[in-house]
Amino acid sequence: MNGARGRIVVAAAVVAALVPFVVRRGDLLSASTEALLLLLAAVGLNLAMGYAGSPSLGQGGFAALGAYATAILVVREGWDIPIALIAGAAIAAAAGMLVARGVARLRPAFVVVATWLFSWGVAFAIAAFPGLTGGTRGASIGESHLRLRALGVGTKLGPVAFYEIALVFVVIAILGTSAVLRRYGATFAAIRSDPSAARAAGIPVDRVRFGAILASAAVGGLAGGLLALNAGVADPTSYGPLLSVKLFVVVLLGGAGYLLGPAVGIIVVLAVSKVGTVIATSIGGSAAHAEPFIAAAILAGVIAFGTRGLIDWLERFLLLRQPGERTPTTRTSTSVPAVQGGRLQALGVAVSFGGVAALDDLSIDVAPGTCHVVIGPNGSGKTTLLRVIGGAIAPDRGAIYVDGRELADADPTQRAHAGIARTLQRTAVPPELTVLEYVLSGAEPSRRIGPLRALVRSPAARRDETAALERARGALEATGLSDAAEVRTETLSGAEQRVLQIARALASQPRVLLLDEPAAGIGIASESRLRSVIDSLRAAGFTIVIVEHNLRLVGAVADRVSVLDAGKLIASGSVAEVAADPAVRSAYLGYGADMIAARASAKAPDRARPRARARRNRV
Repeated sequence: MNGARGRIVVAAAVVAALVPFVVRRGDLLSASTEALLLLLAAVGLNLAMGYAGSPSLGQGGFAALGAYATAILVVREGWDIPIALIAGAAIAAAAGMLVARGVARLRPAFVVVATWLFSWGVAFAIAAFPGLTGGTRGASIGESHLRLRALGVGTKLGPVAFYEIALVFVVIAILGTSAVLRRYGATFAAIRSDPSAARAAGIPVDRVRFGAILASAAVGGLAGGLLALNAGVADPTSYGPLLSVKLFVVVLLGGAGYLLGPAVGIIVVLAVSKVGTVIATSIGGSAAHAEPFIAAAILAGVIAFGTRGLIDWLERFLLLRQPGERTPTTRTSTSVPAVQGGRLQALGVAVSFGGVAALDDLSIDVAPGTCHVVIGPNGSGKTTLLRVIGGAIAPDRGAIYVDGRELADADPTQRAHAGIARTLQRTAVPPELTVLEYVLSGAEPSRRIGPLRALVRSPAARRDETAALERARGALEATGLSDAAEVRTETLSGAEQRVLQIARALASQPRVLLLDEPAAGIGIASESRLRSVIDSLRAAGFTIVIVEHNLRLVGAVADRVSVLDAGKLIASGSVAEVAADPAVRSAYLGYGADMIAARASAKAPDRARPRARARRNRV
């Protein structure tokens, strides 16, 4: 949390804590408590929806589970309120775990549908067991008493106590979210903007989304339990699908992915609902029917205008967010620490899609510290090969080895742990991040501190954060982007964004780099910078495998070239050997073979010198 937002939270909490000294009416305090608890549920939803990119319409269902579990345990089982609240949150978290297992890999539209069905399922379950839930009457609690049996004391919880308790939980949730964002903020943004690219970078997308949905459900269950205690009843009309829509609107309207977005959203939604209810009753309408209509109207308006929320609008138009000035990033000299690159082997790899062979018994052997370029016409299987090596898909036959050790699990995160990092063909970087934050997300596979220690900011968590930042800054230095660390990614040119993807891959501390068409769309003027980066990485000892169509770059950087056609390896060797191969020339290269051969001949002395420097550095 930056200083300005931190001061806003603290100031707002202090002012809010004084409200009971000004407002004496119990009904107003109860209504204020309800608003705070709705905010608590929305803060939880924002973690899954706004940050992890899993838009959920199930928060009302989680709140219902927490509410009914708390009511039943307090009234029927005689549990103390704190223990019942914890149990209610745990039950909601268990439901969240089941939901998260089903939706973590789904696209956002399907997540919305699945969680919406879950919310309806909870509502139907409440109605189906009236003996347990009270049916349409709800589960009555009555007056709440806080008992501490171990100490032999107890007290009645009135409106003032519930208000202050709700406020404390809201502040804890906001500060807790801020602590989690220090650890996962860049990772969340990478997942939210492009899940496929995040997976390719070794970021455990499904695990992060799973954790976010689980935490969101637990907070929703806690909010539901407190709502039931505050109202004195777990009323079925207060939870379920309608509450899910209201909370969804709150987060979306205030600003999904903004720490204070739910607070802004709840204020606006409650104000609009109050005005709408007054108007509806004044013209003979029903206040009960006005609320869902107003929520639906706000949701439709937000979707129609395509806004990122009121906070985003405020930051843009009230100039609270000043765009950083573009820092020149023309520096191409790099400083790369020596790395012991791995020997990469793909042996007998076969992959078929719908009966069509994408790779047919393909084998390549890449020596440590060399640049191996894979070329071929479109559809020849080049990208499929990188996906198999990177763990995105499992081969039908064959195996991948690094330094003679077979990599059995086809999982990008496991491959990142084994020292393999991959970039994608397309350039997709989240515009809201700085260059440093984007590269920091690439360090996720090598980080060992989870959300609980991040939440309490343990010494190990602080050390992990410092180490990750050092790796990210080192990756920027290695690619010549350190001068642009604090500018936003959207200010970089297309060529710089290509290099930025390489920097993110370096942050995971790989030994093998897989680059998929790094020169695509960057123009001739930017090729020299890309070549300089590749040369320096190879000189440092990285093993590099590149898929590329740009034959100028191929001739300039390749130590060896493999040529694919229809999933088969038709030639492999040095640039000169491949260029002279009659099968390659007749297949499709034509004059291109002469181009890469001439380019390789012209640049060979340049490659020899940095490799010699690297050998001296490693001695």
